[in-house]
Amino acid sequence: MPACMPYPMRRAGIALGLLVAAAFASVTQAAAAGIADVIDGLDPHDCYAGELVCITVPVPLDHDAAGDNRTLDIEFAVHPATGDYRGTLFYFVGGPGQAGVPFGSAAMNWFVPEIPEYYDIVFFDQRGTGPSHGVECIDASMTYWLTHWDYDDIDAVIDSVRTFVADCIGESGRADIVPYLSTEQAVRDVELFRQAIGAPRVWLYGASYGTYIAQVYAARFPDAIEAVILDGVMDPAIDLATDGARGADAGEHLFGRVAAACREDYLCRTSFLTDPLAYYDRLTTELEARPKPVMFPRSNGELEQRTLTSEMLFGSLSLSLYTPFDRSAFLQVLASAERGDYAPLMRMGYRSLEIDPDTLRPSSAEGGAFAIYWGAFYGISCADYAVASADPVAAAREAVETGLAQRETHPRFFGYAIGLQPECQFWPTLGAADRPPLFTGGDYPTLILAADADAATPIANARAVFDRVPDASMVTVRGGPHVIYGWGEPCVDDVVNDWMIDGDVPKPGNKTCDQTVLDTYYLVDVVDRYASDNGNDVAWGVITATESAMMSSGWDGGGGLRVGCSFGGTVTMRPGPGDAYVRRYRMEDCRIWPDVGVTGAATYTDADDEWGWDMTLELAGAHSGTLTVDFDFRAGTEIVDGEIDDAPAASGTRATAAGDGKPADPVKPASSLEREETGTEREPSETGANR
Repeated sequence: MPACMPYPMRRAGIALGLLVAAAFASVTQAAAAGIADVIDGLDPHDCYAGELVCITVPVPLDHDAAGDNRTLDIEFAVHPATGDYRGTLFYFVGGPGQAGVPFGSAAMNWFVPEIPEYYDIVFFDQRGTGPSHGVECIDASMTYWLTHWDYDDIDAVIDSVRTFVADCIGESGRADIVPYLSTEQAVRDVELFRQAIGAPRVWLYGASYGTYIAQVYAARFPDAIEAVILDGVMDPAIDLATDGARGADAGEHLFGRVAAACREDYLCRTSFLTDPLAYYDRLTTELEARPKPVMFPRSNGELEQRTLTSEMLFGSLSLSLYTPFDRSAFLQVLASAERGDYAPLMRMGYRSLEIDPDTLRPSSAEGGAFAIYWGAFYGISCADYAVASADPVAAAREAVETGLAQRETHPRFFGYAIGLQPECQFWPTLGAADRPPLFTGGDYPTLILAADADAATPIANARAVFDRVPDASMVTVRGGPHVIYGWGEPCVDDVVNDWMIDGDVPKPGNKTCDQTVLDTYYLVDVVDRYASDNGNDVAWGVITATESAMMSSGWDGGGGLRVGCSFGGTVTMRPGPGDAYVRRYRMEDCRIWPDVGVTGAATYTDADDEWGWDMTLELAGAHSGTLTVDFDFRAGTEIVDGEIDDAPAASGTRATAAGDGKPADPVKPASSLEREETGTEREPSETGANR
């Protein structure tokens, strides 16, 4: 997604802001006391979502307008330190347009226990998000994302953009606040909250777009800062066109790396009939010419004819580039499509466009932990870039034509180069003025975290910010995901945790770690590779099909989810009890093969004393029978008992062979991130390097 740029301040009074701050003056305490000592005076209440405590702060609708008494209520979710208070951490979430309150409860699980013990942790619903003032237009957005743009008719493209902007604002019902969504306004909301809790010097952690909020806040209020951590960095110095060009370059480069990693992996390489890049391009060309009818399996087990479009294909690719796991998942569904099974790709396409695959209605739910308010996404982005011109039609046309000029060098991601420029020409904002000062650090430490396999926030952004901040520290992951802290990898997490817990301030300079671009690849071609009349093959077919369902649906292991099997029937996925890594699957006439249905249960366990699969299965259709399966990966054995077509299903015990085309661990790949110090000497970065 295109990065956001700072919306400049308009020079005016801030009288109302001072009045709001004064309203909290009676509860202001010494900074060292922490939120726990002042929260009772701030009318704490249960948050509308999650398990944190919320504080509502009234703020000016327009911080720059003297005499304008309109206000917004901004919700702040807080977790007071449970032990010896050491500081306050403001956690700025991504997006833009993601609500911080529902996100907060989920994010608390990613910290090691000592951080919430020692630190007050604060999240907030940025203006334009949350139930009280969320600018949401998911229906208009879904229609827009599914609209096919014919770039031979740019006038029609621009008409589509204008229609979307009008429909989005109309659907949101919040035209009154749309012009006031800039990050410049938002950081002053945050500052009013900081004043209300006693004005402590605060730690800032920003993830993705949150790094932009953190930089603007730190530049605007330098005396408020104790430390800054930027993870998945945005560069406030660049304009919208440059941001789009960097994104297009990063996307092409990363997809090339992913394809190269697939070619080096035996299972991935042999899953494709040709080559991942070549097949992606061929399928794109086919779908651009004519969308493909597909019999799609709904979660009730029935097949329904749907249409696979180029927008769904590209959406799946864009979504997949965020993590090594998702990249592997995309290659899996792409290989399935090449072999004739389009259902997993279509399911991932629906997920990328936030469409419920059963109802074809928007799946995004306001208040969800990871939901985006799409009206706020455009509203914040367009306000921050402030690119609207006197002739928006001409400017939008120029932006489209400039992006199309990159089609030859960026055939898959030239749309990133177009970016949000057309939409922002028509989006209502307060207009352009001077930008806020750039973040250049201060009398506090700054840590920058970045991966070089990141198309959402290309590493060129992090390098540029690193070059502007004297004595900054940086951790660069070669490979890895977008946003690198909190994945349990010592090379990254230890730097942050040792600093916040033990006071080990990171040394200036750039430290480098290695991680794979692509996670362990899982087999997909069940029909071609596994025989439905062989017990051992049936078991591996079940493993492969359940993994495909998990990866294409994006199931995260929490709660239950039922999806359709490729040729009919269903599989239901549920987590196991307690903290053990256990996944349970229930199949009802799951047609892994077109002519054989599988009914039964399968459980995958990865614990200290157990690692493998247990299954009880019944087959019906072209082959029938019953099977019990015990795969013990620690012992290296595969035991299958039962009958298929009145004959023994398997010979009993067979060692898992490394060379038979089956993965040694089909569910939980080991981490490949290794800690590597490159020294503390700081070397100049190449801010224009390919991301």
